[in-house]
Amino acid sequence: MTCKLGSVSFEEDGHLVIGEAVWNGREVTYSGVFTSASTWQSLRDMFDDAYQNTVIKRVVGSSPVGIDLTSDGHLTQTMTSTYSKVRAGRYLLLSFSSTMRGGQPNVYPFSIKLFWLGT
Repeated sequence: MTCKLGSVSFEEDGHLVIGEAVWNGREVTYSGVFTSASTWQSLRDMFDDAYQNTVIKRVVGSSPVGIDLTSDGHLTQTMTSTYSKVRAGRYLLLSFSSTMRGGQPNVYPFSIKLFWLGT
């Protein structure tokens, strides 16, 4: 099995770390927990400038459109997945959030919001 967003793998020890996928139209929030701080940091780094450089245009009577405003298009990433919970395709990175749990070693929760652009 495989599940990657760009170069970041969502698998640890052969298990999918995404525990929840919540869809709202073309927007999805994937949530889970990494046990690796470096993988968590790599995912977080992907979203560094997403808030200021992505736009979702909504026009009455048509499908919403996601736009990557960066010059190199790095906020548009490909998700590869063989898991039914995660839809493969091209995504626009929207936001990253995490609530660190004090006192628990090797627990790095994450929640990422993406806009599905298609396959």
